[in-house]
Amino acid sequence: MRTHPSAPIPDVKVDHARECIEKFYKPALPRKHPLTGQLTNEFQSLLSQAHADLTPGECYFYHTMEFSAGEVSQGGWDFRGGEDKYLGFVDFQGQKVLEFGPASGFFSFYLESKGAEIVCFDIAVGAPPEQLSLPEVDLAAYLESGAKIAKDTRNSWWYAHAKYNSKAKAVYGNIYDLPPDLGRYDVSTFGCILLHLSNPFAVLSQAAAVTDKAIVVTELVKAPLDLESSYIEFHPGDRPRSPGNWWGLSPGSVAKMLTILGFPEISLNYHAQKHRIDHDQANPLIDVPLFTVVGEKSKYLLKRLNARTSNLEIQKSPDEQSLIDAAIRNEILQHEIEALRSSTSWRLTQPIRTVADALKRWFG
Repeated sequence: MRTHPSAPIPDVKVDHARECIEKFYKPALPRKHPLTGQLTNEFQSLLSQAHADLTPGECYFYHTMEFSAGEVSQGGWDFRGGEDKYLGFVDFQGQKVLEFGPASGFFSFYLESKGAEIVCFDIAVGAPPEQLSLPEVDLAAYLESGAKIAKDTRNSWWYAHAKYNSKAKAVYGNIYDLPPDLGRYDVSTFGCILLHLSNPFAVLSQAAAVTDKAIVVTELVKAPLDLESSYIEFHPGDRPRSPGNWWGLSPGSVAKMLTILGFPEISLNYHAQKHRIDHDQANPLIDVPLFTVVGEKSKYLLKRLNARTSNLEIQKSPDEQSLIDAAIRNEILQHEIEALRSSTSWRLTQPIRTVADALKRWFG
């Protein structure tokens, strides 16, 4: 019989609860398997109490969240209307789901509304996200700001948790070393998380060890797009201001990792979602192409929405299909350009191109 968190402990003050939480998580990094006991109703109540009475001003909304009475908190991503595509058209009714990296919880509470039992795993309280040590950036400053953003994002999850009167549970710790009492799950989900982690395969291995049916992975579109090519790009775009972007993963690379980990029944779909560049509210929403790979341990373990099967194409609107096709063509073109620039012929002809560019500038 499944149980849900009990009501917050009435005689525990918010400040005291927060002190207890900070004390619990502070020694997380140097110890082995320290963060057990988080799924008990008592500890979930303590977490809830520690995040009680939050205001939107104390939250960083990674996702656009829509609450009752017309309250909408704008975020960098707006997935409203694109939920099922993002989740690989899986029917989550009655499934026990482990969601990695829930951010503000848009999908946590969407999945719960569809009949799933949700446990979310996120970065340990007080810890910063993994960051690349780039020579162009002040790593210490990024780590400090990253820890602050992680805290404010966690606040937004608990703010939404209260607004939705959610029964979802939260567990925090080291994603490379999951608590031994985390339990087992039907499905694990990764929503644009692997690109931000230094070792995606190690993380998927952790999930595979506690998942019985399927793993769902969504990432930004990256060529090549066939499932046979397991290409991964390191620090895509070489953007010095993005030390949190470790990898660009092709669909084939994700499919191959899931297959090796015992989830060989692969399905793939492409979709477009709304995003604000740099998560800046001043920027307009633009369409960004993503892909979702679902790896199952064997066929037909999960029901699919719209009668979707492993090799069935999803019907898309003409505008959406055109957008995705254009994004895919652009990814392929960029991939071919990078391959050309790394070739011997490109390096040998560099002096000729330099002279040609100089002549163009000289003669206008």
